[in-house]
Amino acid sequence: MSTPVFPVLPKPHIGTQHTTIDNSLKSEMTNGCIVTRKKYSRQLHKFQLFWPALLQTYLTTLLTFYQTCNGGSANFTWTDDLGVSRTVRFDSDITCKPVTSSRWEVNVTLAEV
Repeated sequence: MSTPVFPVLPKPHIGTQHTTIDNSLKSEMTNGCIVTRKKYSRQLHKFQLFWPALLQTYLTTLLTFYQTCNGGSANFTWTDDLGVSRTVRFDSDITCKPVTSSRWEVNVTLAEV
């Protein structure tokens, strides 16, 4: 089965938040020293996508894709603002509220896998 691809939507708001996830595992020893090491072999990221006024048709497309992926249970391919293709999953609910009769403010977070 091939990996689904994120639907074609207008670019998210310019202020899309990109978070680099801490890649360390820390353990406190009995003498108070803290020992650290890499938790996994590559650096992972999260992306908070925000559309201040997404058209209803695009929102419907996004919600349908979310259902297709069963929320955060399926991986899919998404291309970030720099043109880097990443394998991600939904890491949050999709929150949306109407701003006009045909446009919605939409937030969702994607996590690299």
